[in-house]
Amino acid sequence: KYYEEGRAAAGDGWWVREYTWDFAVAVDLTGDRAPVIENVTQLLTTVDTGPQTVEAMITDDNPGGGNAGVASAEIHYSLDGGATFTPVAMADQGGDIFAADIPGQAPGSSIFYKVVATDVEGLVSESAVFNYGIFEVINTNLLVIFNGGSEARANQLVPFYLQGLVENYDLWAAFGPVDEFINQYDAVLEISAEGGPSDDNREALTNFAASGNKVLGVIGMEILGYLYNYDDLTFEAGDYEYEILGVLNSYNDVNFDGVGNQADPSPIKAIAGTAYGDALAQWQADNALETISFDPNGILGASNWMDQFDPREDIGSEVFLHGFALDGSERPVGHSWTHPVNTCLLY
Repeated sequence: KYYEEGRAAAGDGWWVREYTWDFAVAVDLTGDRAPVIENVTQLLTTVDTGPQTVEAMITDDNPGGGNAGVASAEIHYSLDGGATFTPVAMADQGGDIFAADIPGQAPGSSIFYKVVATDVEGLVSESAVFNYGIFEVINTNLLVIFNGGSEARANQLVPFYLQGLVENYDLWAAFGPVDEFINQYDAVLEISAEGGPSDDNREALTNFAASGNKVLGVIGMEILGYLYNYDDLTFEAGDYEYEILGVLNSYNDVNFDGVGNQADPSPIKAIAGTAYGDALAQWQADNALETISFDPNGILGASNWMDQFDPREDIGSEVFLHGFALDGSERPVGHSWTHPVNTCLLY
């Protein structure tokens, strides 16, 4: 539509108006149709090299009358993107559920699979193709856990976060929760996605820290709030945040006041003389800057949910980064400390 005199504050010109029409349609099915395959198990990448069970709900009807029913069901799987699929017969578990195991595979394998069903009249249907991997431990110096988002997002963002500082590392790319396999690494860095972590790895990371002579780094805007409805809290002895992250009080989403300003950047400043902040503090000084901008929206297209915290006072925490809330309050947003079993921790 064209507004000759302009519209609101946008000036003269054409405006696009988009409309969508939804229709409910009643359909009578006639004749026969192939089996319907639903609820196929979507396997996640795992360290388990044993068989992996896949289930699916498979039903068959014949709206036109006549014979109906599932005659057979199979899992078809291939390795490492190969074009040849190997069939494995699925057993009827009752209640329209069929199941079978994909044979165990070696670490480093990538497995693609689908469900194929045939009805009593010979009609065949296939599910979508799914895939998972068998995680391979290659470089025990560092494991990077990308918690949340997708594998594609992990492969995009983790190199950005590391900025070439570490060239060789293993990547757990949004594959689900981690467990004790991480204890074989010297260092673990958990990076949470922009929207917050999707998996609760607190127990595994606590056990990793307790194993001694390790380095643990935890990075993410929503680490302190995602399990607690983003309420400001005081943590106590026994809490992961207290025992492992070394945090006493949390202050959530200090850049947000409820009116849509989560896209705005926040000022932060590095602390000179600290192990993790000195280089950035020197850069600030060289450029005569009091603060720099924390701008996830401008860099990543993500909202700014910056949290502040108070470190525990009894642990010798070294705060290397301060952040400023909308109300001007200045508190730590990054620190490091040494765990009693010689684990250096970073938030």
